[in-house]
Amino acid sequence: MTSNSTLVDKLTHDETSSLKSKLEVLYVTDCEEDKSDILEYILSMLNNKKNVSTVLDELSGIVSEQESASIGTCLIDFISSTNAMREKPVVREEIASVEAVTDHENENDVDDRGVHDDNDGGESKIVENDDKAAEQTSSKVKSLRAVKEVS
Repeated sequence: MTSNSTLVDKLTHDETSSLKSKLEVLYVTDCEEDKSDILEYILSMLNNKKNVSTVLDELSGIVSEQESASIGTCLIDFISSTNAMREKPVVREEIASVEAVTDHENENDVDDRGVHDDNDGGESKIVENDDKAAEQTSSKVKSLRAVKEVS
């Protein structure tokens, strides 16, 4: 991640609390009201999709260079981990969705006559491309599982 890092989505209440507590120790000032205002400003900029570089530019002259570097590192690490955590559940949901479709397709069998049994006692003609659809679904499941294993 770089200083061009931005959040994928707005911070949740828990994420906001977590980041705020990390930033509180990095920005030192005698005035608690100023500290609170600066931290709220940082969180507001992040939630409005401003990148870390923009946030740090806004803080120049307000915080020391050392504080700015520490805040920048903290923000980049936090954004990186937060965005990564948000991406993983989507992959798992997609895999579950595709697996459910695949399981449902497997319930519907074709007999020797090429007749499709829909497991409710009824029969219907088989669609010619049914095997291709099953193969495509199977390959989607495999590719999603590969993505899951990589992340």
